[in-house]
Amino acid sequence: RAGFAISGRQRLLANSLEQLPFHLYGFAETRLPQAGWNQVGSFIAYSGPPVQAPRPAAGCALWLHTGMPIQSPHGPAYFTKGSAVVVQASPARLLVNLDCGPLCLQVLVMHAPHSQRPLTEIDEWWTRTTELVSPLTHATRPLIVLADANATIGPRTSRCVGPAGAQAEGPAGVRLHRFMEALSLCAPATFHGRTSEHGTWARPGSWDFRRRLDYVLV
Repeated sequence: RAGFAISGRQRLLANSLEQLPFHLYGFAETRLPQAGWNQVGSFIAYSGPPVQAPRPAAGCALWLHTGMPIQSPHGPAYFTKGSAVVVQASPARLLVNLDCGPLCLQVLVMHAPHSQRPLTEIDEWWTRTTELVSPLTHATRPLIVLADANATIGPRTSRCVGPAGAQAEGPAGVRLHRFMEALSLCAPATFHGRTSEHGTWARPGSWDFRRRLDYVLV
């Protein structure tokens, strides 16, 4: 469980992701020794700080694909280092403003506490995340959240959550749902017609992806 700290792991991941048609990727548990940015193949990688005790732990990262064009009436635009400004960074949250051609976004990469952690810790984390992000959002800069939420949702539907792939909503799911409502976000994968694959997590070694713990929120 060394995250991105193993030599060559980031490069191998970049080689795989370069074949996919997506502009950006969010990662949790990167475990890099310090915050900053670097070039990894075709990606500019922004990393938040780790927890430093006794070795690096946690940490979030946002990767931008510099070779994937963003179409506009004036021709294609491409991510560069100047496209991103880190607004807030901690071991479990990385908030970045992106400007590239017609694209004007905020992207939050976040890693919530495990569902088996004490309820007070889970509640405090989600409350604090809402308090941190809410004053930094802008109507002219839509927010996209790339979330390792450690939470399942679905049976209780709303404008934020649909019934597709529903799994029992525990205490962590209640707080994820509340977070989405507070920031006017939704989880597109929970609505029918978006995807037929809902599992995002498998017990190590099993490849049995049944639990949905990770979400793109818009």
